[in-house]
Amino acid sequence: MMNQYREINDINRKKQVDAMAPKLIQDIFKLFWFRTNVQEPEIKIEYFKSNCIIDPNMMKGTWNDDDEINKLRVDICYFPLVGRDFDSSDVRIYTPAKVFPREIC
Repeated sequence: MMNQYREINDINRKKQVDAMAPKLIQDIFKLFWFRTNVQEPEIKIEYFKSNCIIDPNMMKGTWNDDDEINKLRVDICYFPLVGRDFDSSDVRIYTPAKVFPREIC
């Protein structure tokens, strides 16, 4: 599927990249499936939708100050927020979401 979006001309490099794919998929499953289901207390994973308001307490991205945040929205959330108790006052964030922001007009 990825070959639709990129072309690797070097045959050795292509073999190396193709060999890494199964291991990468296994690592992603280990991280997002197995480890989240056996973690105590149970953790949650949340991706933010496009056009969400930026929350610097739960997200990291390329913005400079709080004044600029009011003019930004989430464009793409490329790594999820990992934590627990999102709906309570005792929120625990283990890893903030990684987002690409965009300016609103």
